[in-house]
Amino acid sequence: MKRLLSVQVSLTIEPACPGRPLFVPAWGLSLLLAGLSACSSAPPWPPLPLPDNPTRQDIERLRAREQDRLQNAMRECYQRFAVNDCRREAMTRHNEVKHQLRTQELRLNALDREERQRKLQADPAELPPGSEGASSGTGAPR
Repeated sequence: MKRLLSVQVSLTIEPACPGRPLFVPAWGLSLLLAGLSACSSAPPWPPLPLPDNPTRQDIERLRAREQDRLQNAMRECYQRFAVNDCRREAMTRHNEVKHQLRTQELRLNALDREERQRKLQADPAELPPGSEGASSGTGAPR
């Protein structure tokens, strides 16, 4: 079943030639609808400043701040004309920031792994207790 969308718009337009009927071309209606859809975009989203060398605490703090920004944007989206478009745009921006934070977190994980490997290679005598068999994968069976 098809559903039609009807929009009632009241405009006051003075015809160029009085006494002649007013002709509104199809592109005029499309410009009007484009103006309405501009009202549906998500609220402004200031960039989230990422430090050059963030710590894990910085990343968690930025994640919490980003979640608050998303909730505020969603709240504003429900006040707009086209709620779904606004929500989709807000979620896209939120996911981009989450991706940046996850990339930073993965970089920190890699640096931690490298540091642990360097410590193991530098002095294998300082292994924590119980990790002797776990570090070598080619040990003889017991």
